Amino acid sequence: MKVKTVLILVLCIAIVACSQTDKIPKTVQKAFQKLYPDVAEVKWDQENEETFEASFQVDSVAISIVIDKTGKLLETETYLSAGALPDTVRAFVQINYPECQISEAARIVDSEGVVTYEAEVGNDSTKVDLMFDVAGLPLQKPAEAEEDAEGGENE
Repeated sequence: MKVKTVLILVLCIAIVACSQTDKIPKTVQKAFQKLYPDVAEVKWDQENEETFEASFQVDSVAISIVIDKTGKLLETETYLSAGALPDTVRAFVQINYPECQISEAARIVDSEGVVTYEAEVGNDSTKVDLMFDVAGLPLQKPAEAEEDAEGGENE
């Protein structure tokens, strides 16, 4: 009985894994394999008709990349600890959001090689995504970030 249950579970997992990649164009899958040939476990999401996101880990570091349907890499987002953000980012958050903590942090590199940092700050009731340039300077003012969060544009 246990063997049957295990076999059914393995079959279900295989079907789900295959059906997930069936929705991803071959050009996108090939581009991913060329960039990360050693990564076996990938979670795919279709962002829209044109772009697809692959989430995976390399050496225990969480990464997500966005690839368009032609196979072009658009963005690489590497998740960081809050302490790995530039000092200017952490200082900005401490000054402008003293009651909040950084709950998520990432380093983002776009297709042109432009680096930005993202810090999700907040408390139990409100979360705000803040964006910073490579030097750690804010790309928007705190009031703009709060308006984005209230308007739901930041999710």
